[in-house]
Amino acid sequence: RRGNIFEVGSDLTVLPCSARGHFSKTAEVHITRFGLPLPPEQPLGSITVHPFPGTGTVTRYIAWAASVMAYQSTAEIVREIGQQLGQYANANTHIHFIEAPLLGTGAGELDELVAGLALREGFLATCVTDATMTIYALSSGLIRQLRSAVNDSRAGRSGPTSSLS
Repeated sequence: RRGNIFEVGSDLTVLPCSARGHFSKTAEVHITRFGLPLPPEQPLGSITVHPFPGTGTVTRYIAWAASVMAYQSTAEIVREIGQQLGQYANANTHIHFIEAPLLGTGAGELDELVAGLALREGFLATCVTDATMTIYALSSGLIRQLRSAVNDSRAGRSGPTSSLS
């Protein structure tokens, strides 16, 4: 989806952080705006989920995703996060809508197309529920590239989805 997270209601909103618990200026804006808990130190490629402290119309939970370490990220790290998000949706069947930015593309300097495909692949590899993950990007050109790259693999697939709208 073109835009930013927190614009449309979801069940789980993913925020990027470093394995050491550092976060971007954008994440800082969300922390201040919603009174979010700070990210913990956690293993690279893992998620930590917290109840959302604000109104449930914005989101129900947030997940801090450790997608960067020492200003670097990889497709494998982002794929692992996608897998954990799928597993979380499996274990919490009330999670139907997940929204995430292109993890690893800021401080981690990961290519946006690589990051989007890795996040999607990881999620679809583990999620067996009807959960949908929407990946947010700012560029409509990038969204077109991502859609084109996944178009064939989406055909005929039922169950969990990742949305590139």
